[in-house]
Amino acid sequence: MADQLSRLEQNRTLYMRGSRQQLMEIISKSNLPLVVGSITKAIKLQIITEEIAREQGVEINDEAIAEYAERNWETLEKEVERSLSSFIRSLVSQEGG
Repeated sequence: MADQLSRLEQNRTLYMRGSRQQLMEIISKSNLPLVVGSITKAIKLQIITEEIAREQGVEINDEAIAEYAERNWETLEKEVERSLSSFIRSLVSQEGG
């Protein structure tokens, strides 16, 4: 039952009006090459981080990611919101808005 409740909370958080909604609105009105450039940069940073971790002996795979996300979903959601807000500010500032 506790697992069902935590999953329900996770799903609710995904669809809350907030940074995710703002991001959708900004992207729909933004200069798409800037959006693509920002997303590409974020993906490159993710790849770099994973490669550095592997070089340090940390193996990152889907199972490890799922386990971490399940254990730390509340903290992860807060950090995602913070990062989305930062990403939105970055997009807006690139467009001069």
